[in-house]
Amino acid sequence: MKWISLFFILVTFACCKDDEFDLENPDAAQFVALIKNGTYSKKAGNRLPHFTMNHIQQLSPYLNDTTEITSFPTNPISSKYISPKILNECIMWVIEGIRMDETYPSLEPCLVNINSNSQTDHFRLTKKQLISISIKYLQWHEEYLSNPNEITRKRDVIDASNFRWN
Repeated sequence: MKWISLFFILVTFACCKDDEFDLENPDAAQFVALIKNGTYSKKAGNRLPHFTMNHIQQLSPYLNDTTEITSFPTNPISSKYISPKILNECIMWVIEGIRMDETYPSLEPCLVNINSNSQTDHFRLTKKQLISISIKYLQWHEEYLSNPNEITRKRDVIDASNFRWN
């Protein structure tokens, strides 16, 4: 009887542990799954996890995913919230923060076309443009892995484009 009770306690503990999300030691796949299914804020509030350079490899597979998501943690000092959020754009923003040693690299995870004359959502990038920028982030990461140094790490990935973080 004692072993059966112990078994149920361990099973219960294991089930509860799967529901947890550790902001200080995050799992990138769990982070993306929670974002995609809309439950991240229930687990972690509006804070971004403490990702490091080692997480970029785990985040990279999501750079080609242009799924529209319902919410994403943004800079707490920002009063803006542009919607919809696009997953790969948000992942690039997280990577940008990792590269620059900033939790929030800009006010929002939103790339804009600085040559746009519009004051509406038309300044946002298309999904095709987001994919082209995500390729630049993948190329930057490959370059960094082959020669990890501070200059490469902080080189502006989108410098040669008309796009900037909002």
